[in-house]
Amino acid sequence: MTIYLYVKTHRKTGLKYLGKTKQDPYKYRGSGKYWKSHIKVHGYDVGTEILRECQSNEEVKEWGLHYSNLWNIVESAEWANVKPEEGDGINGEFVKEMWKNDEFRSQQIAERKARFVNSEYAEWWASQSKKNWEDPVFRAEATERSSKQWDDPEYRSTRTEKSRAIWEDAEYREMMHNVRISMWEDASYRSMMTENSKKQWDNPDRMREHIERVTGENHPQYDHTIYHFINDNGTEELCTRYHLRVKYSLDDGNLCMLIKGKRKSHGGWRIKSIIT
Repeated sequence: MTIYLYVKTHRKTGLKYLGKTKQDPYKYRGSGKYWKSHIKVHGYDVGTEILRECQSNEEVKEWGLHYSNLWNIVESAEWANVKPEEGDGINGEFVKEMWKNDEFRSQQIAERKARFVNSEYAEWWASQSKKNWEDPVFRAEATERSSKQWDDPEYRSTRTEKSRAIWEDAEYREMMHNVRISMWEDASYRSMMTENSKKQWDNPDRMREHIERVTGENHPQYDHTIYHFINDNGTEELCTRYHLRVKYSLDDGNLCMLIKGKRKSHGGWRIKSIIT
């Protein structure tokens, strides 16, 4: 698959952004935080120049670093990039290391909370989301983009880690809960989202791909712990929770409670010890 290395230039302000995408580079707006904030304020009046059509992430990294150093994009005020373009995007070590930093994580949570505390922003966000998903072109593009992203195990892992850090904050959960309730109180929005969901799941290929992507060892929260299980009939198993459930057709909810210590046994199975 072709990966485009591009430069976007804002026609009104002159600010530039170096990036990469597998999508149509002329339609793709760029993902940099500062760049997205800039076009939100000044509008998307942007020109796009394709620098290279790369065939691998290694090639993107090579040429991305070349142009990053050539134009000094991190230090220069003419560029919106806050790091060199290495072709790793949201999955890169740079971003993962940032999210391991407690101060950065707290800052991100605080920023999200601050936005949704503002009732005008929350109302705008809900209406904009509703408007976007009413557009069949937006729905199709968003669905395709999401499917491609979640096919990448590293992307799933990074997104899960970030999402978990944000949703652990009780105030943030409550705010987002209230925002989504206001959206689903709109009958037309409910109808539109239900119809869109039905269309997606009517596609057997999509259903199969989704199931393969989120079940078993492919699930981003897959428990790799090896347990020593013992049954009342004397049978013993050294395996993960998932493999025990599949082998003996156990209920996942009850097995989960067993793992958490909220049940003494399930289906005759108990935990003798934890191996790893």
